[in-house]
Amino acid sequence: MASTVRIREEDKKILESLMNYLAFKTNKKLTQEDMIAILVKAGSQDKDKLLTAVEPLVEENNDWTSDPIFQVKKVRMGKDASRSVEKDLYGR
Repeated sequence: MASTVRIREEDKKILESLMNYLAFKTNKKLTQEDMIAILVKAGSQDKDKLLTAVEPLVEENNDWTSDPIFQVKKVRMGKDASRSVEKDLYGR
């Protein structure tokens, strides 16, 4: 199944440059889909190198506790605590 991937123009030029380099070295023309698959496999085989490439993109203030997904939901506890939790969290 194919998907559409949007990339910046400067990254597309780099991708095309890599494709041309590999085409020259291997004497085989690659599609963008082939090239992305190769890059995904290479990244999955050397995750430390991939992490090094991503680190400059991470914000300086990388405080995970401020991420909304980790915010604490306050729940009042009464006689039937499980019912209160379900009502407060799930609206049941």
